[in-house]
Amino acid sequence: MLRFKGVCIIIISKTFFLFVGLVLLFSHTIFGKELVIAENNFGEVDLKGHIAELLDTHHISNWNQLDDNLWDTLKGNVLNGGLTELAYWYKINIKNLAANQYLVLNDPQIDQVDVYFVKDSSLIRHSRSGDAFAFEKREVKIPNYHFLLPQDSYTCYFRIKKNSNFTFNLNIASFKYLMEQRHNNSLFSGAYLGVLFVLIFFNYFVYLYVKEKFFLYYIFYLSSMLFFLASFKGFSFEYLWPNSPYYNSFFPSYGALMLISIALFVMSLLQTKTYLPRLTKGLYLFIGILILGITSNFYSYAISSAVIQYITLILVVYLILIGIQSHRKGNKVAKFFLCSWSLYMSCLVIFIVHHNGLIVSNEFTRNAIIYGSLLEAVTLSFVSAYRLKILRREKDEAMSKLKKHQSELVQSEIMNSLGKMSVGISHKINNNIQLSGGNLLIIDRNLGFLKKYFEKFENIDLNDGDPTYKLQELRAYGIEIEFKELFKELFNSLFKVQKGINQTTEISRGLNYFSKSDANRSIICTNINRDISSMILLQRTLLPGSVKVDLDLGELPEIHCKAKDLNQSFLSVFETAVSAIRAKPLPNKGVIKVKTQLDNDTIIISFEDDGVALDKEALVNVFKPFQLNRVVGNKGLGLSLAYNIVSEHGGDIVVESIEGKGSVFTISLPLK
Repeated sequence: MLRFKGVCIIIISKTFFLFVGLVLLFSHTIFGKELVIAENNFGEVDLKGHIAELLDTHHISNWNQLDDNLWDTLKGNVLNGGLTELAYWYKINIKNLAANQYLVLNDPQIDQVDVYFVKDSSLIRHSRSGDAFAFEKREVKIPNYHFLLPQDSYTCYFRIKKNSNFTFNLNIASFKYLMEQRHNNSLFSGAYLGVLFVLIFFNYFVYLYVKEKFFLYYIFYLSSMLFFLASFKGFSFEYLWPNSPYYNSFFPSYGALMLISIALFVMSLLQTKTYLPRLTKGLYLFIGILILGITSNFYSYAISSAVIQYITLILVVYLILIGIQSHRKGNKVAKFFLCSWSLYMSCLVIFIVHHNGLIVSNEFTRNAIIYGSLLEAVTLSFVSAYRLKILRREKDEAMSKLKKHQSELVQSEIMNSLGKMSVGISHKINNNIQLSGGNLLIIDRNLGFLKKYFEKFENIDLNDGDPTYKLQELRAYGIEIEFKELFKELFNSLFKVQKGINQTTEISRGLNYFSKSDANRSIICTNINRDISSMILLQRTLLPGSVKVDLDLGELPEIHCKAKDLNQSFLSVFETAVSAIRAKPLPNKGVIKVKTQLDNDTIIISFEDDGVALDKEALVNVFKPFQLNRVVGNKGLGLSLAYNIVSEHGGDIVVESIEGKGSVFTISLPLK
């Protein structure tokens, strides 16, 4: 009985341990299951449970040095690698009964991949490819890596070396199936790149027309995006530098350029320098970090890739913050930018998270950045168009206000110029008045003498005795007052009085003609020569004696124009010439030559001075407002207004300035 019990216990114990062993055996994934590829296989082969992975911590250089006990079996066909300089080894036991079957690595950015086909510890074939080698060395000349599988039973080892993290699918399929898939992918890629090309050229022509800087930044952004994604899909290596794999090592820099361009575009689109100066400093900080990332790319691909990836996540969130703050400031474009950028940010985050192997790999997650960038590029084009519409509306409103106040501004400048001339004019008129007053006193005195003389003459009575005595007395008085000198002095005084009156009248008429105070219409018929003469007449009252004016006025027809405005433009240019002469070292002597002539149907007016010449910077900005290096008008608006006035008349002002010789301002006005 005891013996029977002992036998039962032994049987039960063996059965229990056998059961436990079977449970442990089937509950743990053991690599070694052979992958069988059927003879008629066309599509993708299921690789689940057939791929083993090994992180090469010992820098193994050949398949025969691998330890079979260190392999881990992958659950699917997605290969993940972290940000490390170590290589990854993979192996698959294959029994291939079909022809033209290929092992496919769906990542164009692999630096180096070595594939070994081994049977019974003997190497059947070894293939090497990667971004570190010329494109021509690939078995199949396409961006992804294709390796032909032998028809036999063997173990396939492949070693992947990449300086950044990776996540991609490993596939096995027939060549015909792969080419059909490539054709479909090429259609999508071609459509995507075509849309980007169209957007680039369209926005370039818009920029040529409107000259708005944010369009230029947007073109830069689209171009850098196109280049980055073309490099990401392997097209740059295939078509641009197939024999120069060195340029593939700068892939992180291509992404950094795209980020720099979007930062500049956002600054210009949302006008952050004006409305968000503090946040703009943050954008400059990001740009600086990205430039450092590009610089580090020359020394370490891994460091550069890590810096740019992490800064990308922070930057996209920061741009969302800028959009929110800009919207709070009342920027109408900001809300549309937020919608567009939020979509792109979502796709970019999905792509980066997938690239680090943190989410499932599928068609969308692998290409999230492509879908997001295409959607964002199209929507940002609409945002830019809306921004242009707002800008145009603001410019139209500004132009309307400018036209409304232009005449007032011009009149203000005229009054300012007349104010500066008023001192000289009043001094001249006072001199004439004093001169006339002094001579009138002389005339009054001499007329008193003549009055007394004629009174004596009238008092002589020829019938009253002998008038000889009275006549002698009258003659003696005449000799006393010296008739000849009296009449000479009288006529001289009358001449001086008349001269003073004439000069005052001339100044008054010149002032009246210059200011066109009698003109009841903006456009009148006027004589340019007379306008310039009146202007010079008024200016002479203000000019020091060391400044001479040389007038050379040709025959000109009368023209219809805004004469009051043109007079202001002539005065502004003339005052600029005076300022140039006054800027000379003592004694500030100089000559201003004013010349008018008719050249076909164009009136040419030149103002030439021998004063201090304009430097290069002043020459470039001379017609811009508020350039105070030669102050004309109390706000520095003189030459700017002159340029606008002449342009409004269909003419032009050009300036030439030579050191040591002076400057020449030439105004051209069409007759019609």
